[in-house]
Amino acid sequence: IARPRQDSPLVIEFALRSDLLPHRDGANGFEFRHQGEAVLRYGDLRATDTAGNPLPVGAEVRAGVLRLTLDDAGAVYPIHLQAHITGLSTSPDWSTQGNQQSAALGFSVATAGDVNGDGYADVIVGAPQYDSGQDEGGMVWVYYGSAAGLSSTAAWSAQVNQGEAKFGFSVATAGDVNGDGYSDVIVGAPHYDDGEDNEGAVWVYHGSGSGLSSTANWSAQVNQEWANLGDSVATAGDVNGDGYSDVIVGAPYYDVAANGDDRGTALVWYGGSGGLEDPGDPSWFEFGNSDNENYGDSVATAGDVNGDGYADVIVGSPGYSFLFNDGGRAQVYHGSSTGLSASNDWEVYGPQYALLGRSVSTAGDVNGDGYADVIVGVPAYTHDESGEGQARVYHGSSTGLSSTEAWSVESNQAFAEFGDSVATAGDVNGDGYADVLIGSYLYADGQQEEGKAWVYWGSSGGLASTAGWTAESDSAYANFGSSVATAGDVNGDGYSDIIVGAPGYTYDQSNEGMAFAFYGGPDNLSPSPGWTYESDYDNKNLGQAVATAGDVNGDGYADILVGAPAYDSGQTDEGAVFAWYGDAGGFGWGGPDWSAYGEQDNAQLGYAVSTAGDVNGDGYSDVIAGAPYYDNGQSDEGAAFLWLGSSGGLGGVGTPGNADWFAESNQADAHLGYDVAAAGDVNNDGYADVAIGAPHYDNGQTNEGVVFVWHGDSAGLGANGTPNNADWHAESDSDSLTLGLSVDTAGDVNGDGYSDLIAGANGVASAWYGSSGGLSSSADWAASDSGLFGWSVATAGDVDGNGYSDVIVGAPFYDGSGTADGAAWAYCGGSGGLDNSPCWGDYGGSGYNNAWFGWDVGTAGDVNGDGYADIIVGAPGWSNPTTAEGQARVYYGSSWGPVSFNGGDWTVESNATTANLGYAVSTAGDFNGDGYADVLIGLPQYSNGQSSEGRVELYWGNGRMGIAAHPRQLRTDGTTPIAPLGLSDSQLGFNSGATARSATGRGQVRLCLEVKPLGTAFDGSGLACSVAQDSGIGGVWIPRDVTGLSAGTRYHWRVRAKYDPVTNPFDPPYGRWLHMPWNGWNEADLRTAGSGSSGNNPPYTPSNPSPADGATGVSLNTSLSWTGGDPDSGDTVTYDVYLGTSDPPPQVATGLSATTYKPSSNLSPNQTYYWMITAYDNHGASADGPVWSFTTGTTTLAHKVYLPLVVRKR
Repeated sequence: IARPRQDSPLVIEFALRSDLLPHRDGANGFEFRHQGEAVLRYGDLRATDTAGNPLPVGAEVRAGVLRLTLDDAGAVYPIHLQAHITGLSTSPDWSTQGNQQSAALGFSVATAGDVNGDGYADVIVGAPQYDSGQDEGGMVWVYYGSAAGLSSTAAWSAQVNQGEAKFGFSVATAGDVNGDGYSDVIVGAPHYDDGEDNEGAVWVYHGSGSGLSSTANWSAQVNQEWANLGDSVATAGDVNGDGYSDVIVGAPYYDVAANGDDRGTALVWYGGSGGLEDPGDPSWFEFGNSDNENYGDSVATAGDVNGDGYADVIVGSPGYSFLFNDGGRAQVYHGSSTGLSASNDWEVYGPQYALLGRSVSTAGDVNGDGYADVIVGVPAYTHDESGEGQARVYHGSSTGLSSTEAWSVESNQAFAEFGDSVATAGDVNGDGYADVLIGSYLYADGQQEEGKAWVYWGSSGGLASTAGWTAESDSAYANFGSSVATAGDVNGDGYSDIIVGAPGYTYDQSNEGMAFAFYGGPDNLSPSPGWTYESDYDNKNLGQAVATAGDVNGDGYADILVGAPAYDSGQTDEGAVFAWYGDAGGFGWGGPDWSAYGEQDNAQLGYAVSTAGDVNGDGYSDVIAGAPYYDNGQSDEGAAFLWLGSSGGLGGVGTPGNADWFAESNQADAHLGYDVAAAGDVNNDGYADVAIGAPHYDNGQTNEGVVFVWHGDSAGLGANGTPNNADWHAESDSDSLTLGLSVDTAGDVNGDGYSDLIAGANGVASAWYGSSGGLSSSADWAASDSGLFGWSVATAGDVDGNGYSDVIVGAPFYDGSGTADGAAWAYCGGSGGLDNSPCWGDYGGSGYNNAWFGWDVGTAGDVNGDGYADIIVGAPGWSNPTTAEGQARVYYGSSWGPVSFNGGDWTVESNATTANLGYAVSTAGDFNGDGYADVLIGLPQYSNGQSSEGRVELYWGNGRMGIAAHPRQLRTDGTTPIAPLGLSDSQLGFNSGATARSATGRGQVRLCLEVKPLGTAFDGSGLACSVAQDSGIGGVWIPRDVTGLSAGTRYHWRVRAKYDPVTNPFDPPYGRWLHMPWNGWNEADLRTAGSGSSGNNPPYTPSNPSPADGATGVSLNTSLSWTGGDPDSGDTVTYDVYLGTSDPPPQVATGLSATTYKPSSNLSPNQTYYWMITAYDNHGASADGPVWSFTTGTTTLAHKVYLPLVVRKR
């Protein structure tokens, strides 16, 4: 902030345009609320002047205007103001309380699933001691999810109007018991009386478009006093594979014999089109086999632990004493086509008095092997502390659960009863692995029996040994953690959320109880590198240049490039370039997959490296490398070499002689190749173009510098490049300005569909905008400053999500908060191009002289999967305290641009003297295919056994190596890749897809695709979802044909999985959005072919169904018909028909040439049928129609024919 013309204090006002209401949050921050609930915080406000002196800052809200007041008396301008915009995930994002003394709200909590079909998970909360006309009759509430999270008021409630029934003692999602696509809920009241005292009962309420039914659709009792049916309730999953959810209920005090033995029982009822089966005739049941076993004290779905496609169930018996008194037992029963097995398929026991099985649950798939795992609580377990408690996880496999626990953890506090509640947390951090949630309601940490909850992250190796997240109530006797559960995804961001109950919490009323929800989300970049590589030779400077290579082999994984310009392989300082190819496992080896060498003394190949994009339109990314001291007729004229990608990658070892294209300056000491870059597609012809800097090129002025651009086409870049055949060039026309010190694509800063270019010189950065004729002849934008401003320039991606690319410029010798601490600024794009003033900036920092912050800058890609591009900045001279160890910072994008203005959202230092970490920084693309961009950092002076050998480090997006989701864009044949910004083979569409899987194990999953033309922001509308497919063990690749697009148009796209509440009841309705995270969501991904393209187009999407979608009273002998066809003249089309009573329907016919189908037999009366059509053309392209439905009438229509009988007398 520059000094204004006013006296102290300085007042800054923000005009707010939002549906969120601002409230003051403390002395120096704001809280933004939706329906009374806080969803965003603008706080941690800090202000410093240029000398680094802190300035007092205050905040207030007046008439909807946010006002900041700074005491700037004596301040040295400019002033730097920083605020952090955060979610509130470290404290509860939502809470509710009982509002009645001793109501014990939160005694039970659970996800309700999505009961109203709006795409957001809902939650259910029980208060079994709530009085609503009857003493301790109990009450349950359901709160709906939304884009802003859970509602502040309940949308639905229920009670049974019977005193001491304890309705809501247990609550759970029932899955979808009637197969209508809406989640249902189940509620237990173990002390309910209906002929027998405390026999207990359970109720199921069906979901619908308007929410849960007001009265129960089904209920059951056991007709035995003190059986306590409903002490535990749960969805069983789909144990018989009929497409309907089943439920499991425990009655732990059920007497098997006549002597009151409390052996207990668990009962299962199967779902069907009409809901659950006869309540008086359970589909499956089992009893405990020893007195006081309390079999059924806890029941749950186990998920599919053996991967056979059927859900399994788990039952706990904490009082089991066969081996040890009250040691406890847990048993698993496998599902099958005939239902659950008659005897257990797995069991485990606890030690003396441990009460193993007090709580049991599916853990989800914590190690990503495709098999569900289970978690078992052992709350009275004693190891080093009496009654500290324990939780154990057992991994699934093709043969079922392991006989010994794969993971266990204890509380290390006496009598904490850790593990009294356990649950899957879902996938709260979006890495593809399920996480687990554990409660310890008696835990004390400052307050007696306040309670605590822990979350442990899943990974390929299983659960972490230490908790990734914890929370306490900070209220004595609150019993926080008495109940824990996944909440599903209540705000629709694709990350699972959790809910925790504290039934003893006192807020306004004593022991009224509370429930708290905490929202999941992505993590920071990994704190330590996920992969490193060193040259192991003295003075090779590996890592002086780093870059993403794009996807050179078309496998859908990003590849990386690393330059080592001082590398020797026969010639001194000839230089080398190394490439590593990405895959689902990340780096499983050390050495590079490809290398190239300069083969000339002091050529310094690898001084600059970059992806070239796809210059010849074959779908594979190509790479380019600079050798600025290469001689080919002129000393140090410089050169750049390009190698084409292919299905086999970059081919054999690269040399100047086998490069597919090269360029030279033909002028001594011009140093062409000092920087090289993909220019994007500056003329929008669907082919990538390249830009090369020659900063010491002379053409009328000494060392004025020049930037050359060559356009791609179907033949590549054409003849080898010289200044005379460049398609475009720009000179500085000033002595010693050295234009071309840095060069990069600017992205599309004005949203016109053409890529733009940015280049740096000594003190100046300039941008040229693209058009159908290529780049403009003179600069459209320029900015200048001191401190070697322009030494580094790059696209920042779209950091504020407005659909326009932004740029970043570094000035490493700028005196910002110290001497040569350095600076970097971002300039945001808009319809008119780049802003004249920066929209963001930061310095190396006070006290960090010669940090050289801004030495290298670039986009980081989208490292946290939020749809905004992030930026990365290197400071290789940073010392803290190790001399010149170097530092790199990442700043996250947001709707307001980069979040942090002081120090970055993520930083890393080398802790190695003169390593110069941050000399080169870049996005790596998505190296392991998990949907998050990774970052690459070079340390060219790093020494580890060899002096200045150099090192490169890769850091995983989202903090870890997640499971590959592998989002891809392909041509219409479904196999040939389309490179970023590449060209489809069709004027009307392309193919996209991803690997869909569930973090909770095998189940049915769909893939939903959103495609928008460049300039139209994503809004979730127009989704095209596939038919449901079995995810199998390792996930299923689901392709999506995109049709109906416009020729010659740029598009962007994203996909997300849609989960089935029957097979995966604990998954969110939808997974997180995925795309290829090279950039922000609202930047272009590809271009359709222009007029005259000969590419094949898929068939038309089947439409105009008969019977009409939603029709009722349909004849039992109806025929199906639809409209089909193909846009390409001469193509033939065939159709597959899917028809049945479940969604998705099974295939009943294939290869039909007609657009009609007659079922082989009459349909059933009063039945809802689902049907869909898939069209195929003779080139193998396909188009899935939507799933339609109709409901039949009561009888086959009778057609009466009256034939009059005429009798004539002859």
